Amino acid sequence: MHEIKRIGVLQAAKFMAVVYLALSLLFTIFLVAVGVGSISFGRILLQILLAPIFGFIFAAIGCLLYNLIASKLGGIEIELEVKKEADPFSLHLSETQ
Repeated sequence: MHEIKRIGVLQAAKFMAVVYLALSLLFTIFLVAVGVGSISFGRILLQILLAPIFGFIFAAIGCLLYNLIASKLGGIEIELEVKKEADPFSLHLSETQ
């Protein structure tokens, strides 16, 4: 078993900001395509800008809380498995034999 001792706050927050940006773009495209109500350009722009900002803020808060709690109680335990990558040449040899 391995334990996640701490999470890099800034890196995780940046990652989540990009995820929230992508999701807000998809959601906005869906709303515009379906034509839900009257959506103004300002609301669309606000939604696209606010989603990654809040994603960054809440991810940073979540990581800080995790790091604080993990330092007191211990981190989340995970089990990892190392997988061997198949050699592409050996696959071709076994198919021809």
